[in-house]
Amino acid sequence: MKVKTRAVLGQLSDMDIRLLRVFKSVVECGGMAAAELELNIGTSTVSRHLKDLETRLGLTLCRRGRAGFALTTEGEQIYAETLRLLAGADAFRSSVDEIHRRMGGQLNLAVFDKTASNPAARLGEAIALFSDLAPEVSLQLSVAPINAIERGVLDGQFQVGVIPGHRRSDTLAYWRPACVVRR
Repeated sequence: MKVKTRAVLGQLSDMDIRLLRVFKSVVECGGMAAAELELNIGTSTVSRHLKDLETRLGLTLCRRGRAGFALTTEGEQIYAETLRLLAGADAFRSSVDEIHRRMGGQLNLAVFDKTASNPAARLGEAIALFSDLAPEVSLQLSVAPINAIERGVLDGQFQVGVIPGHRRSDTLAYWRPACVVRR
């Protein structure tokens, strides 16, 4: 009777995840030779990675040899758990990416008084579109004369100012349509 030695996995390392990815590729390719092409590493390296994973887990994951490649019962279970783990890691990565893409906080926007009252400026449409695209941003809108907007952008009172084209300050950056931010 063979007694299994139980591996104490402890912390899951980056290397463990790499070995699990290799294992997943071997299973999905149906063997080490086919996985060699997908992983772009030699068969002996693939074999060594599988052996390292088996040692780390204290389990025999597959039968390999002249008879072909076949998962053991433990290998099937580890493969299912590997899929769950990697799917969870991918979901985590996607969530973090989404956090980076999502805007939040407060935006202090100043608009030239005649622009705010001009229907051709379509300011209401622009604000509605911005609110749809960035619902987690609290928009603080101020109406002010040009010099107050430029001074407010320079001193940090406003992050963005919308003004008509006119003289330019070297300390501000201007875009068309006329928008001003601190350099």
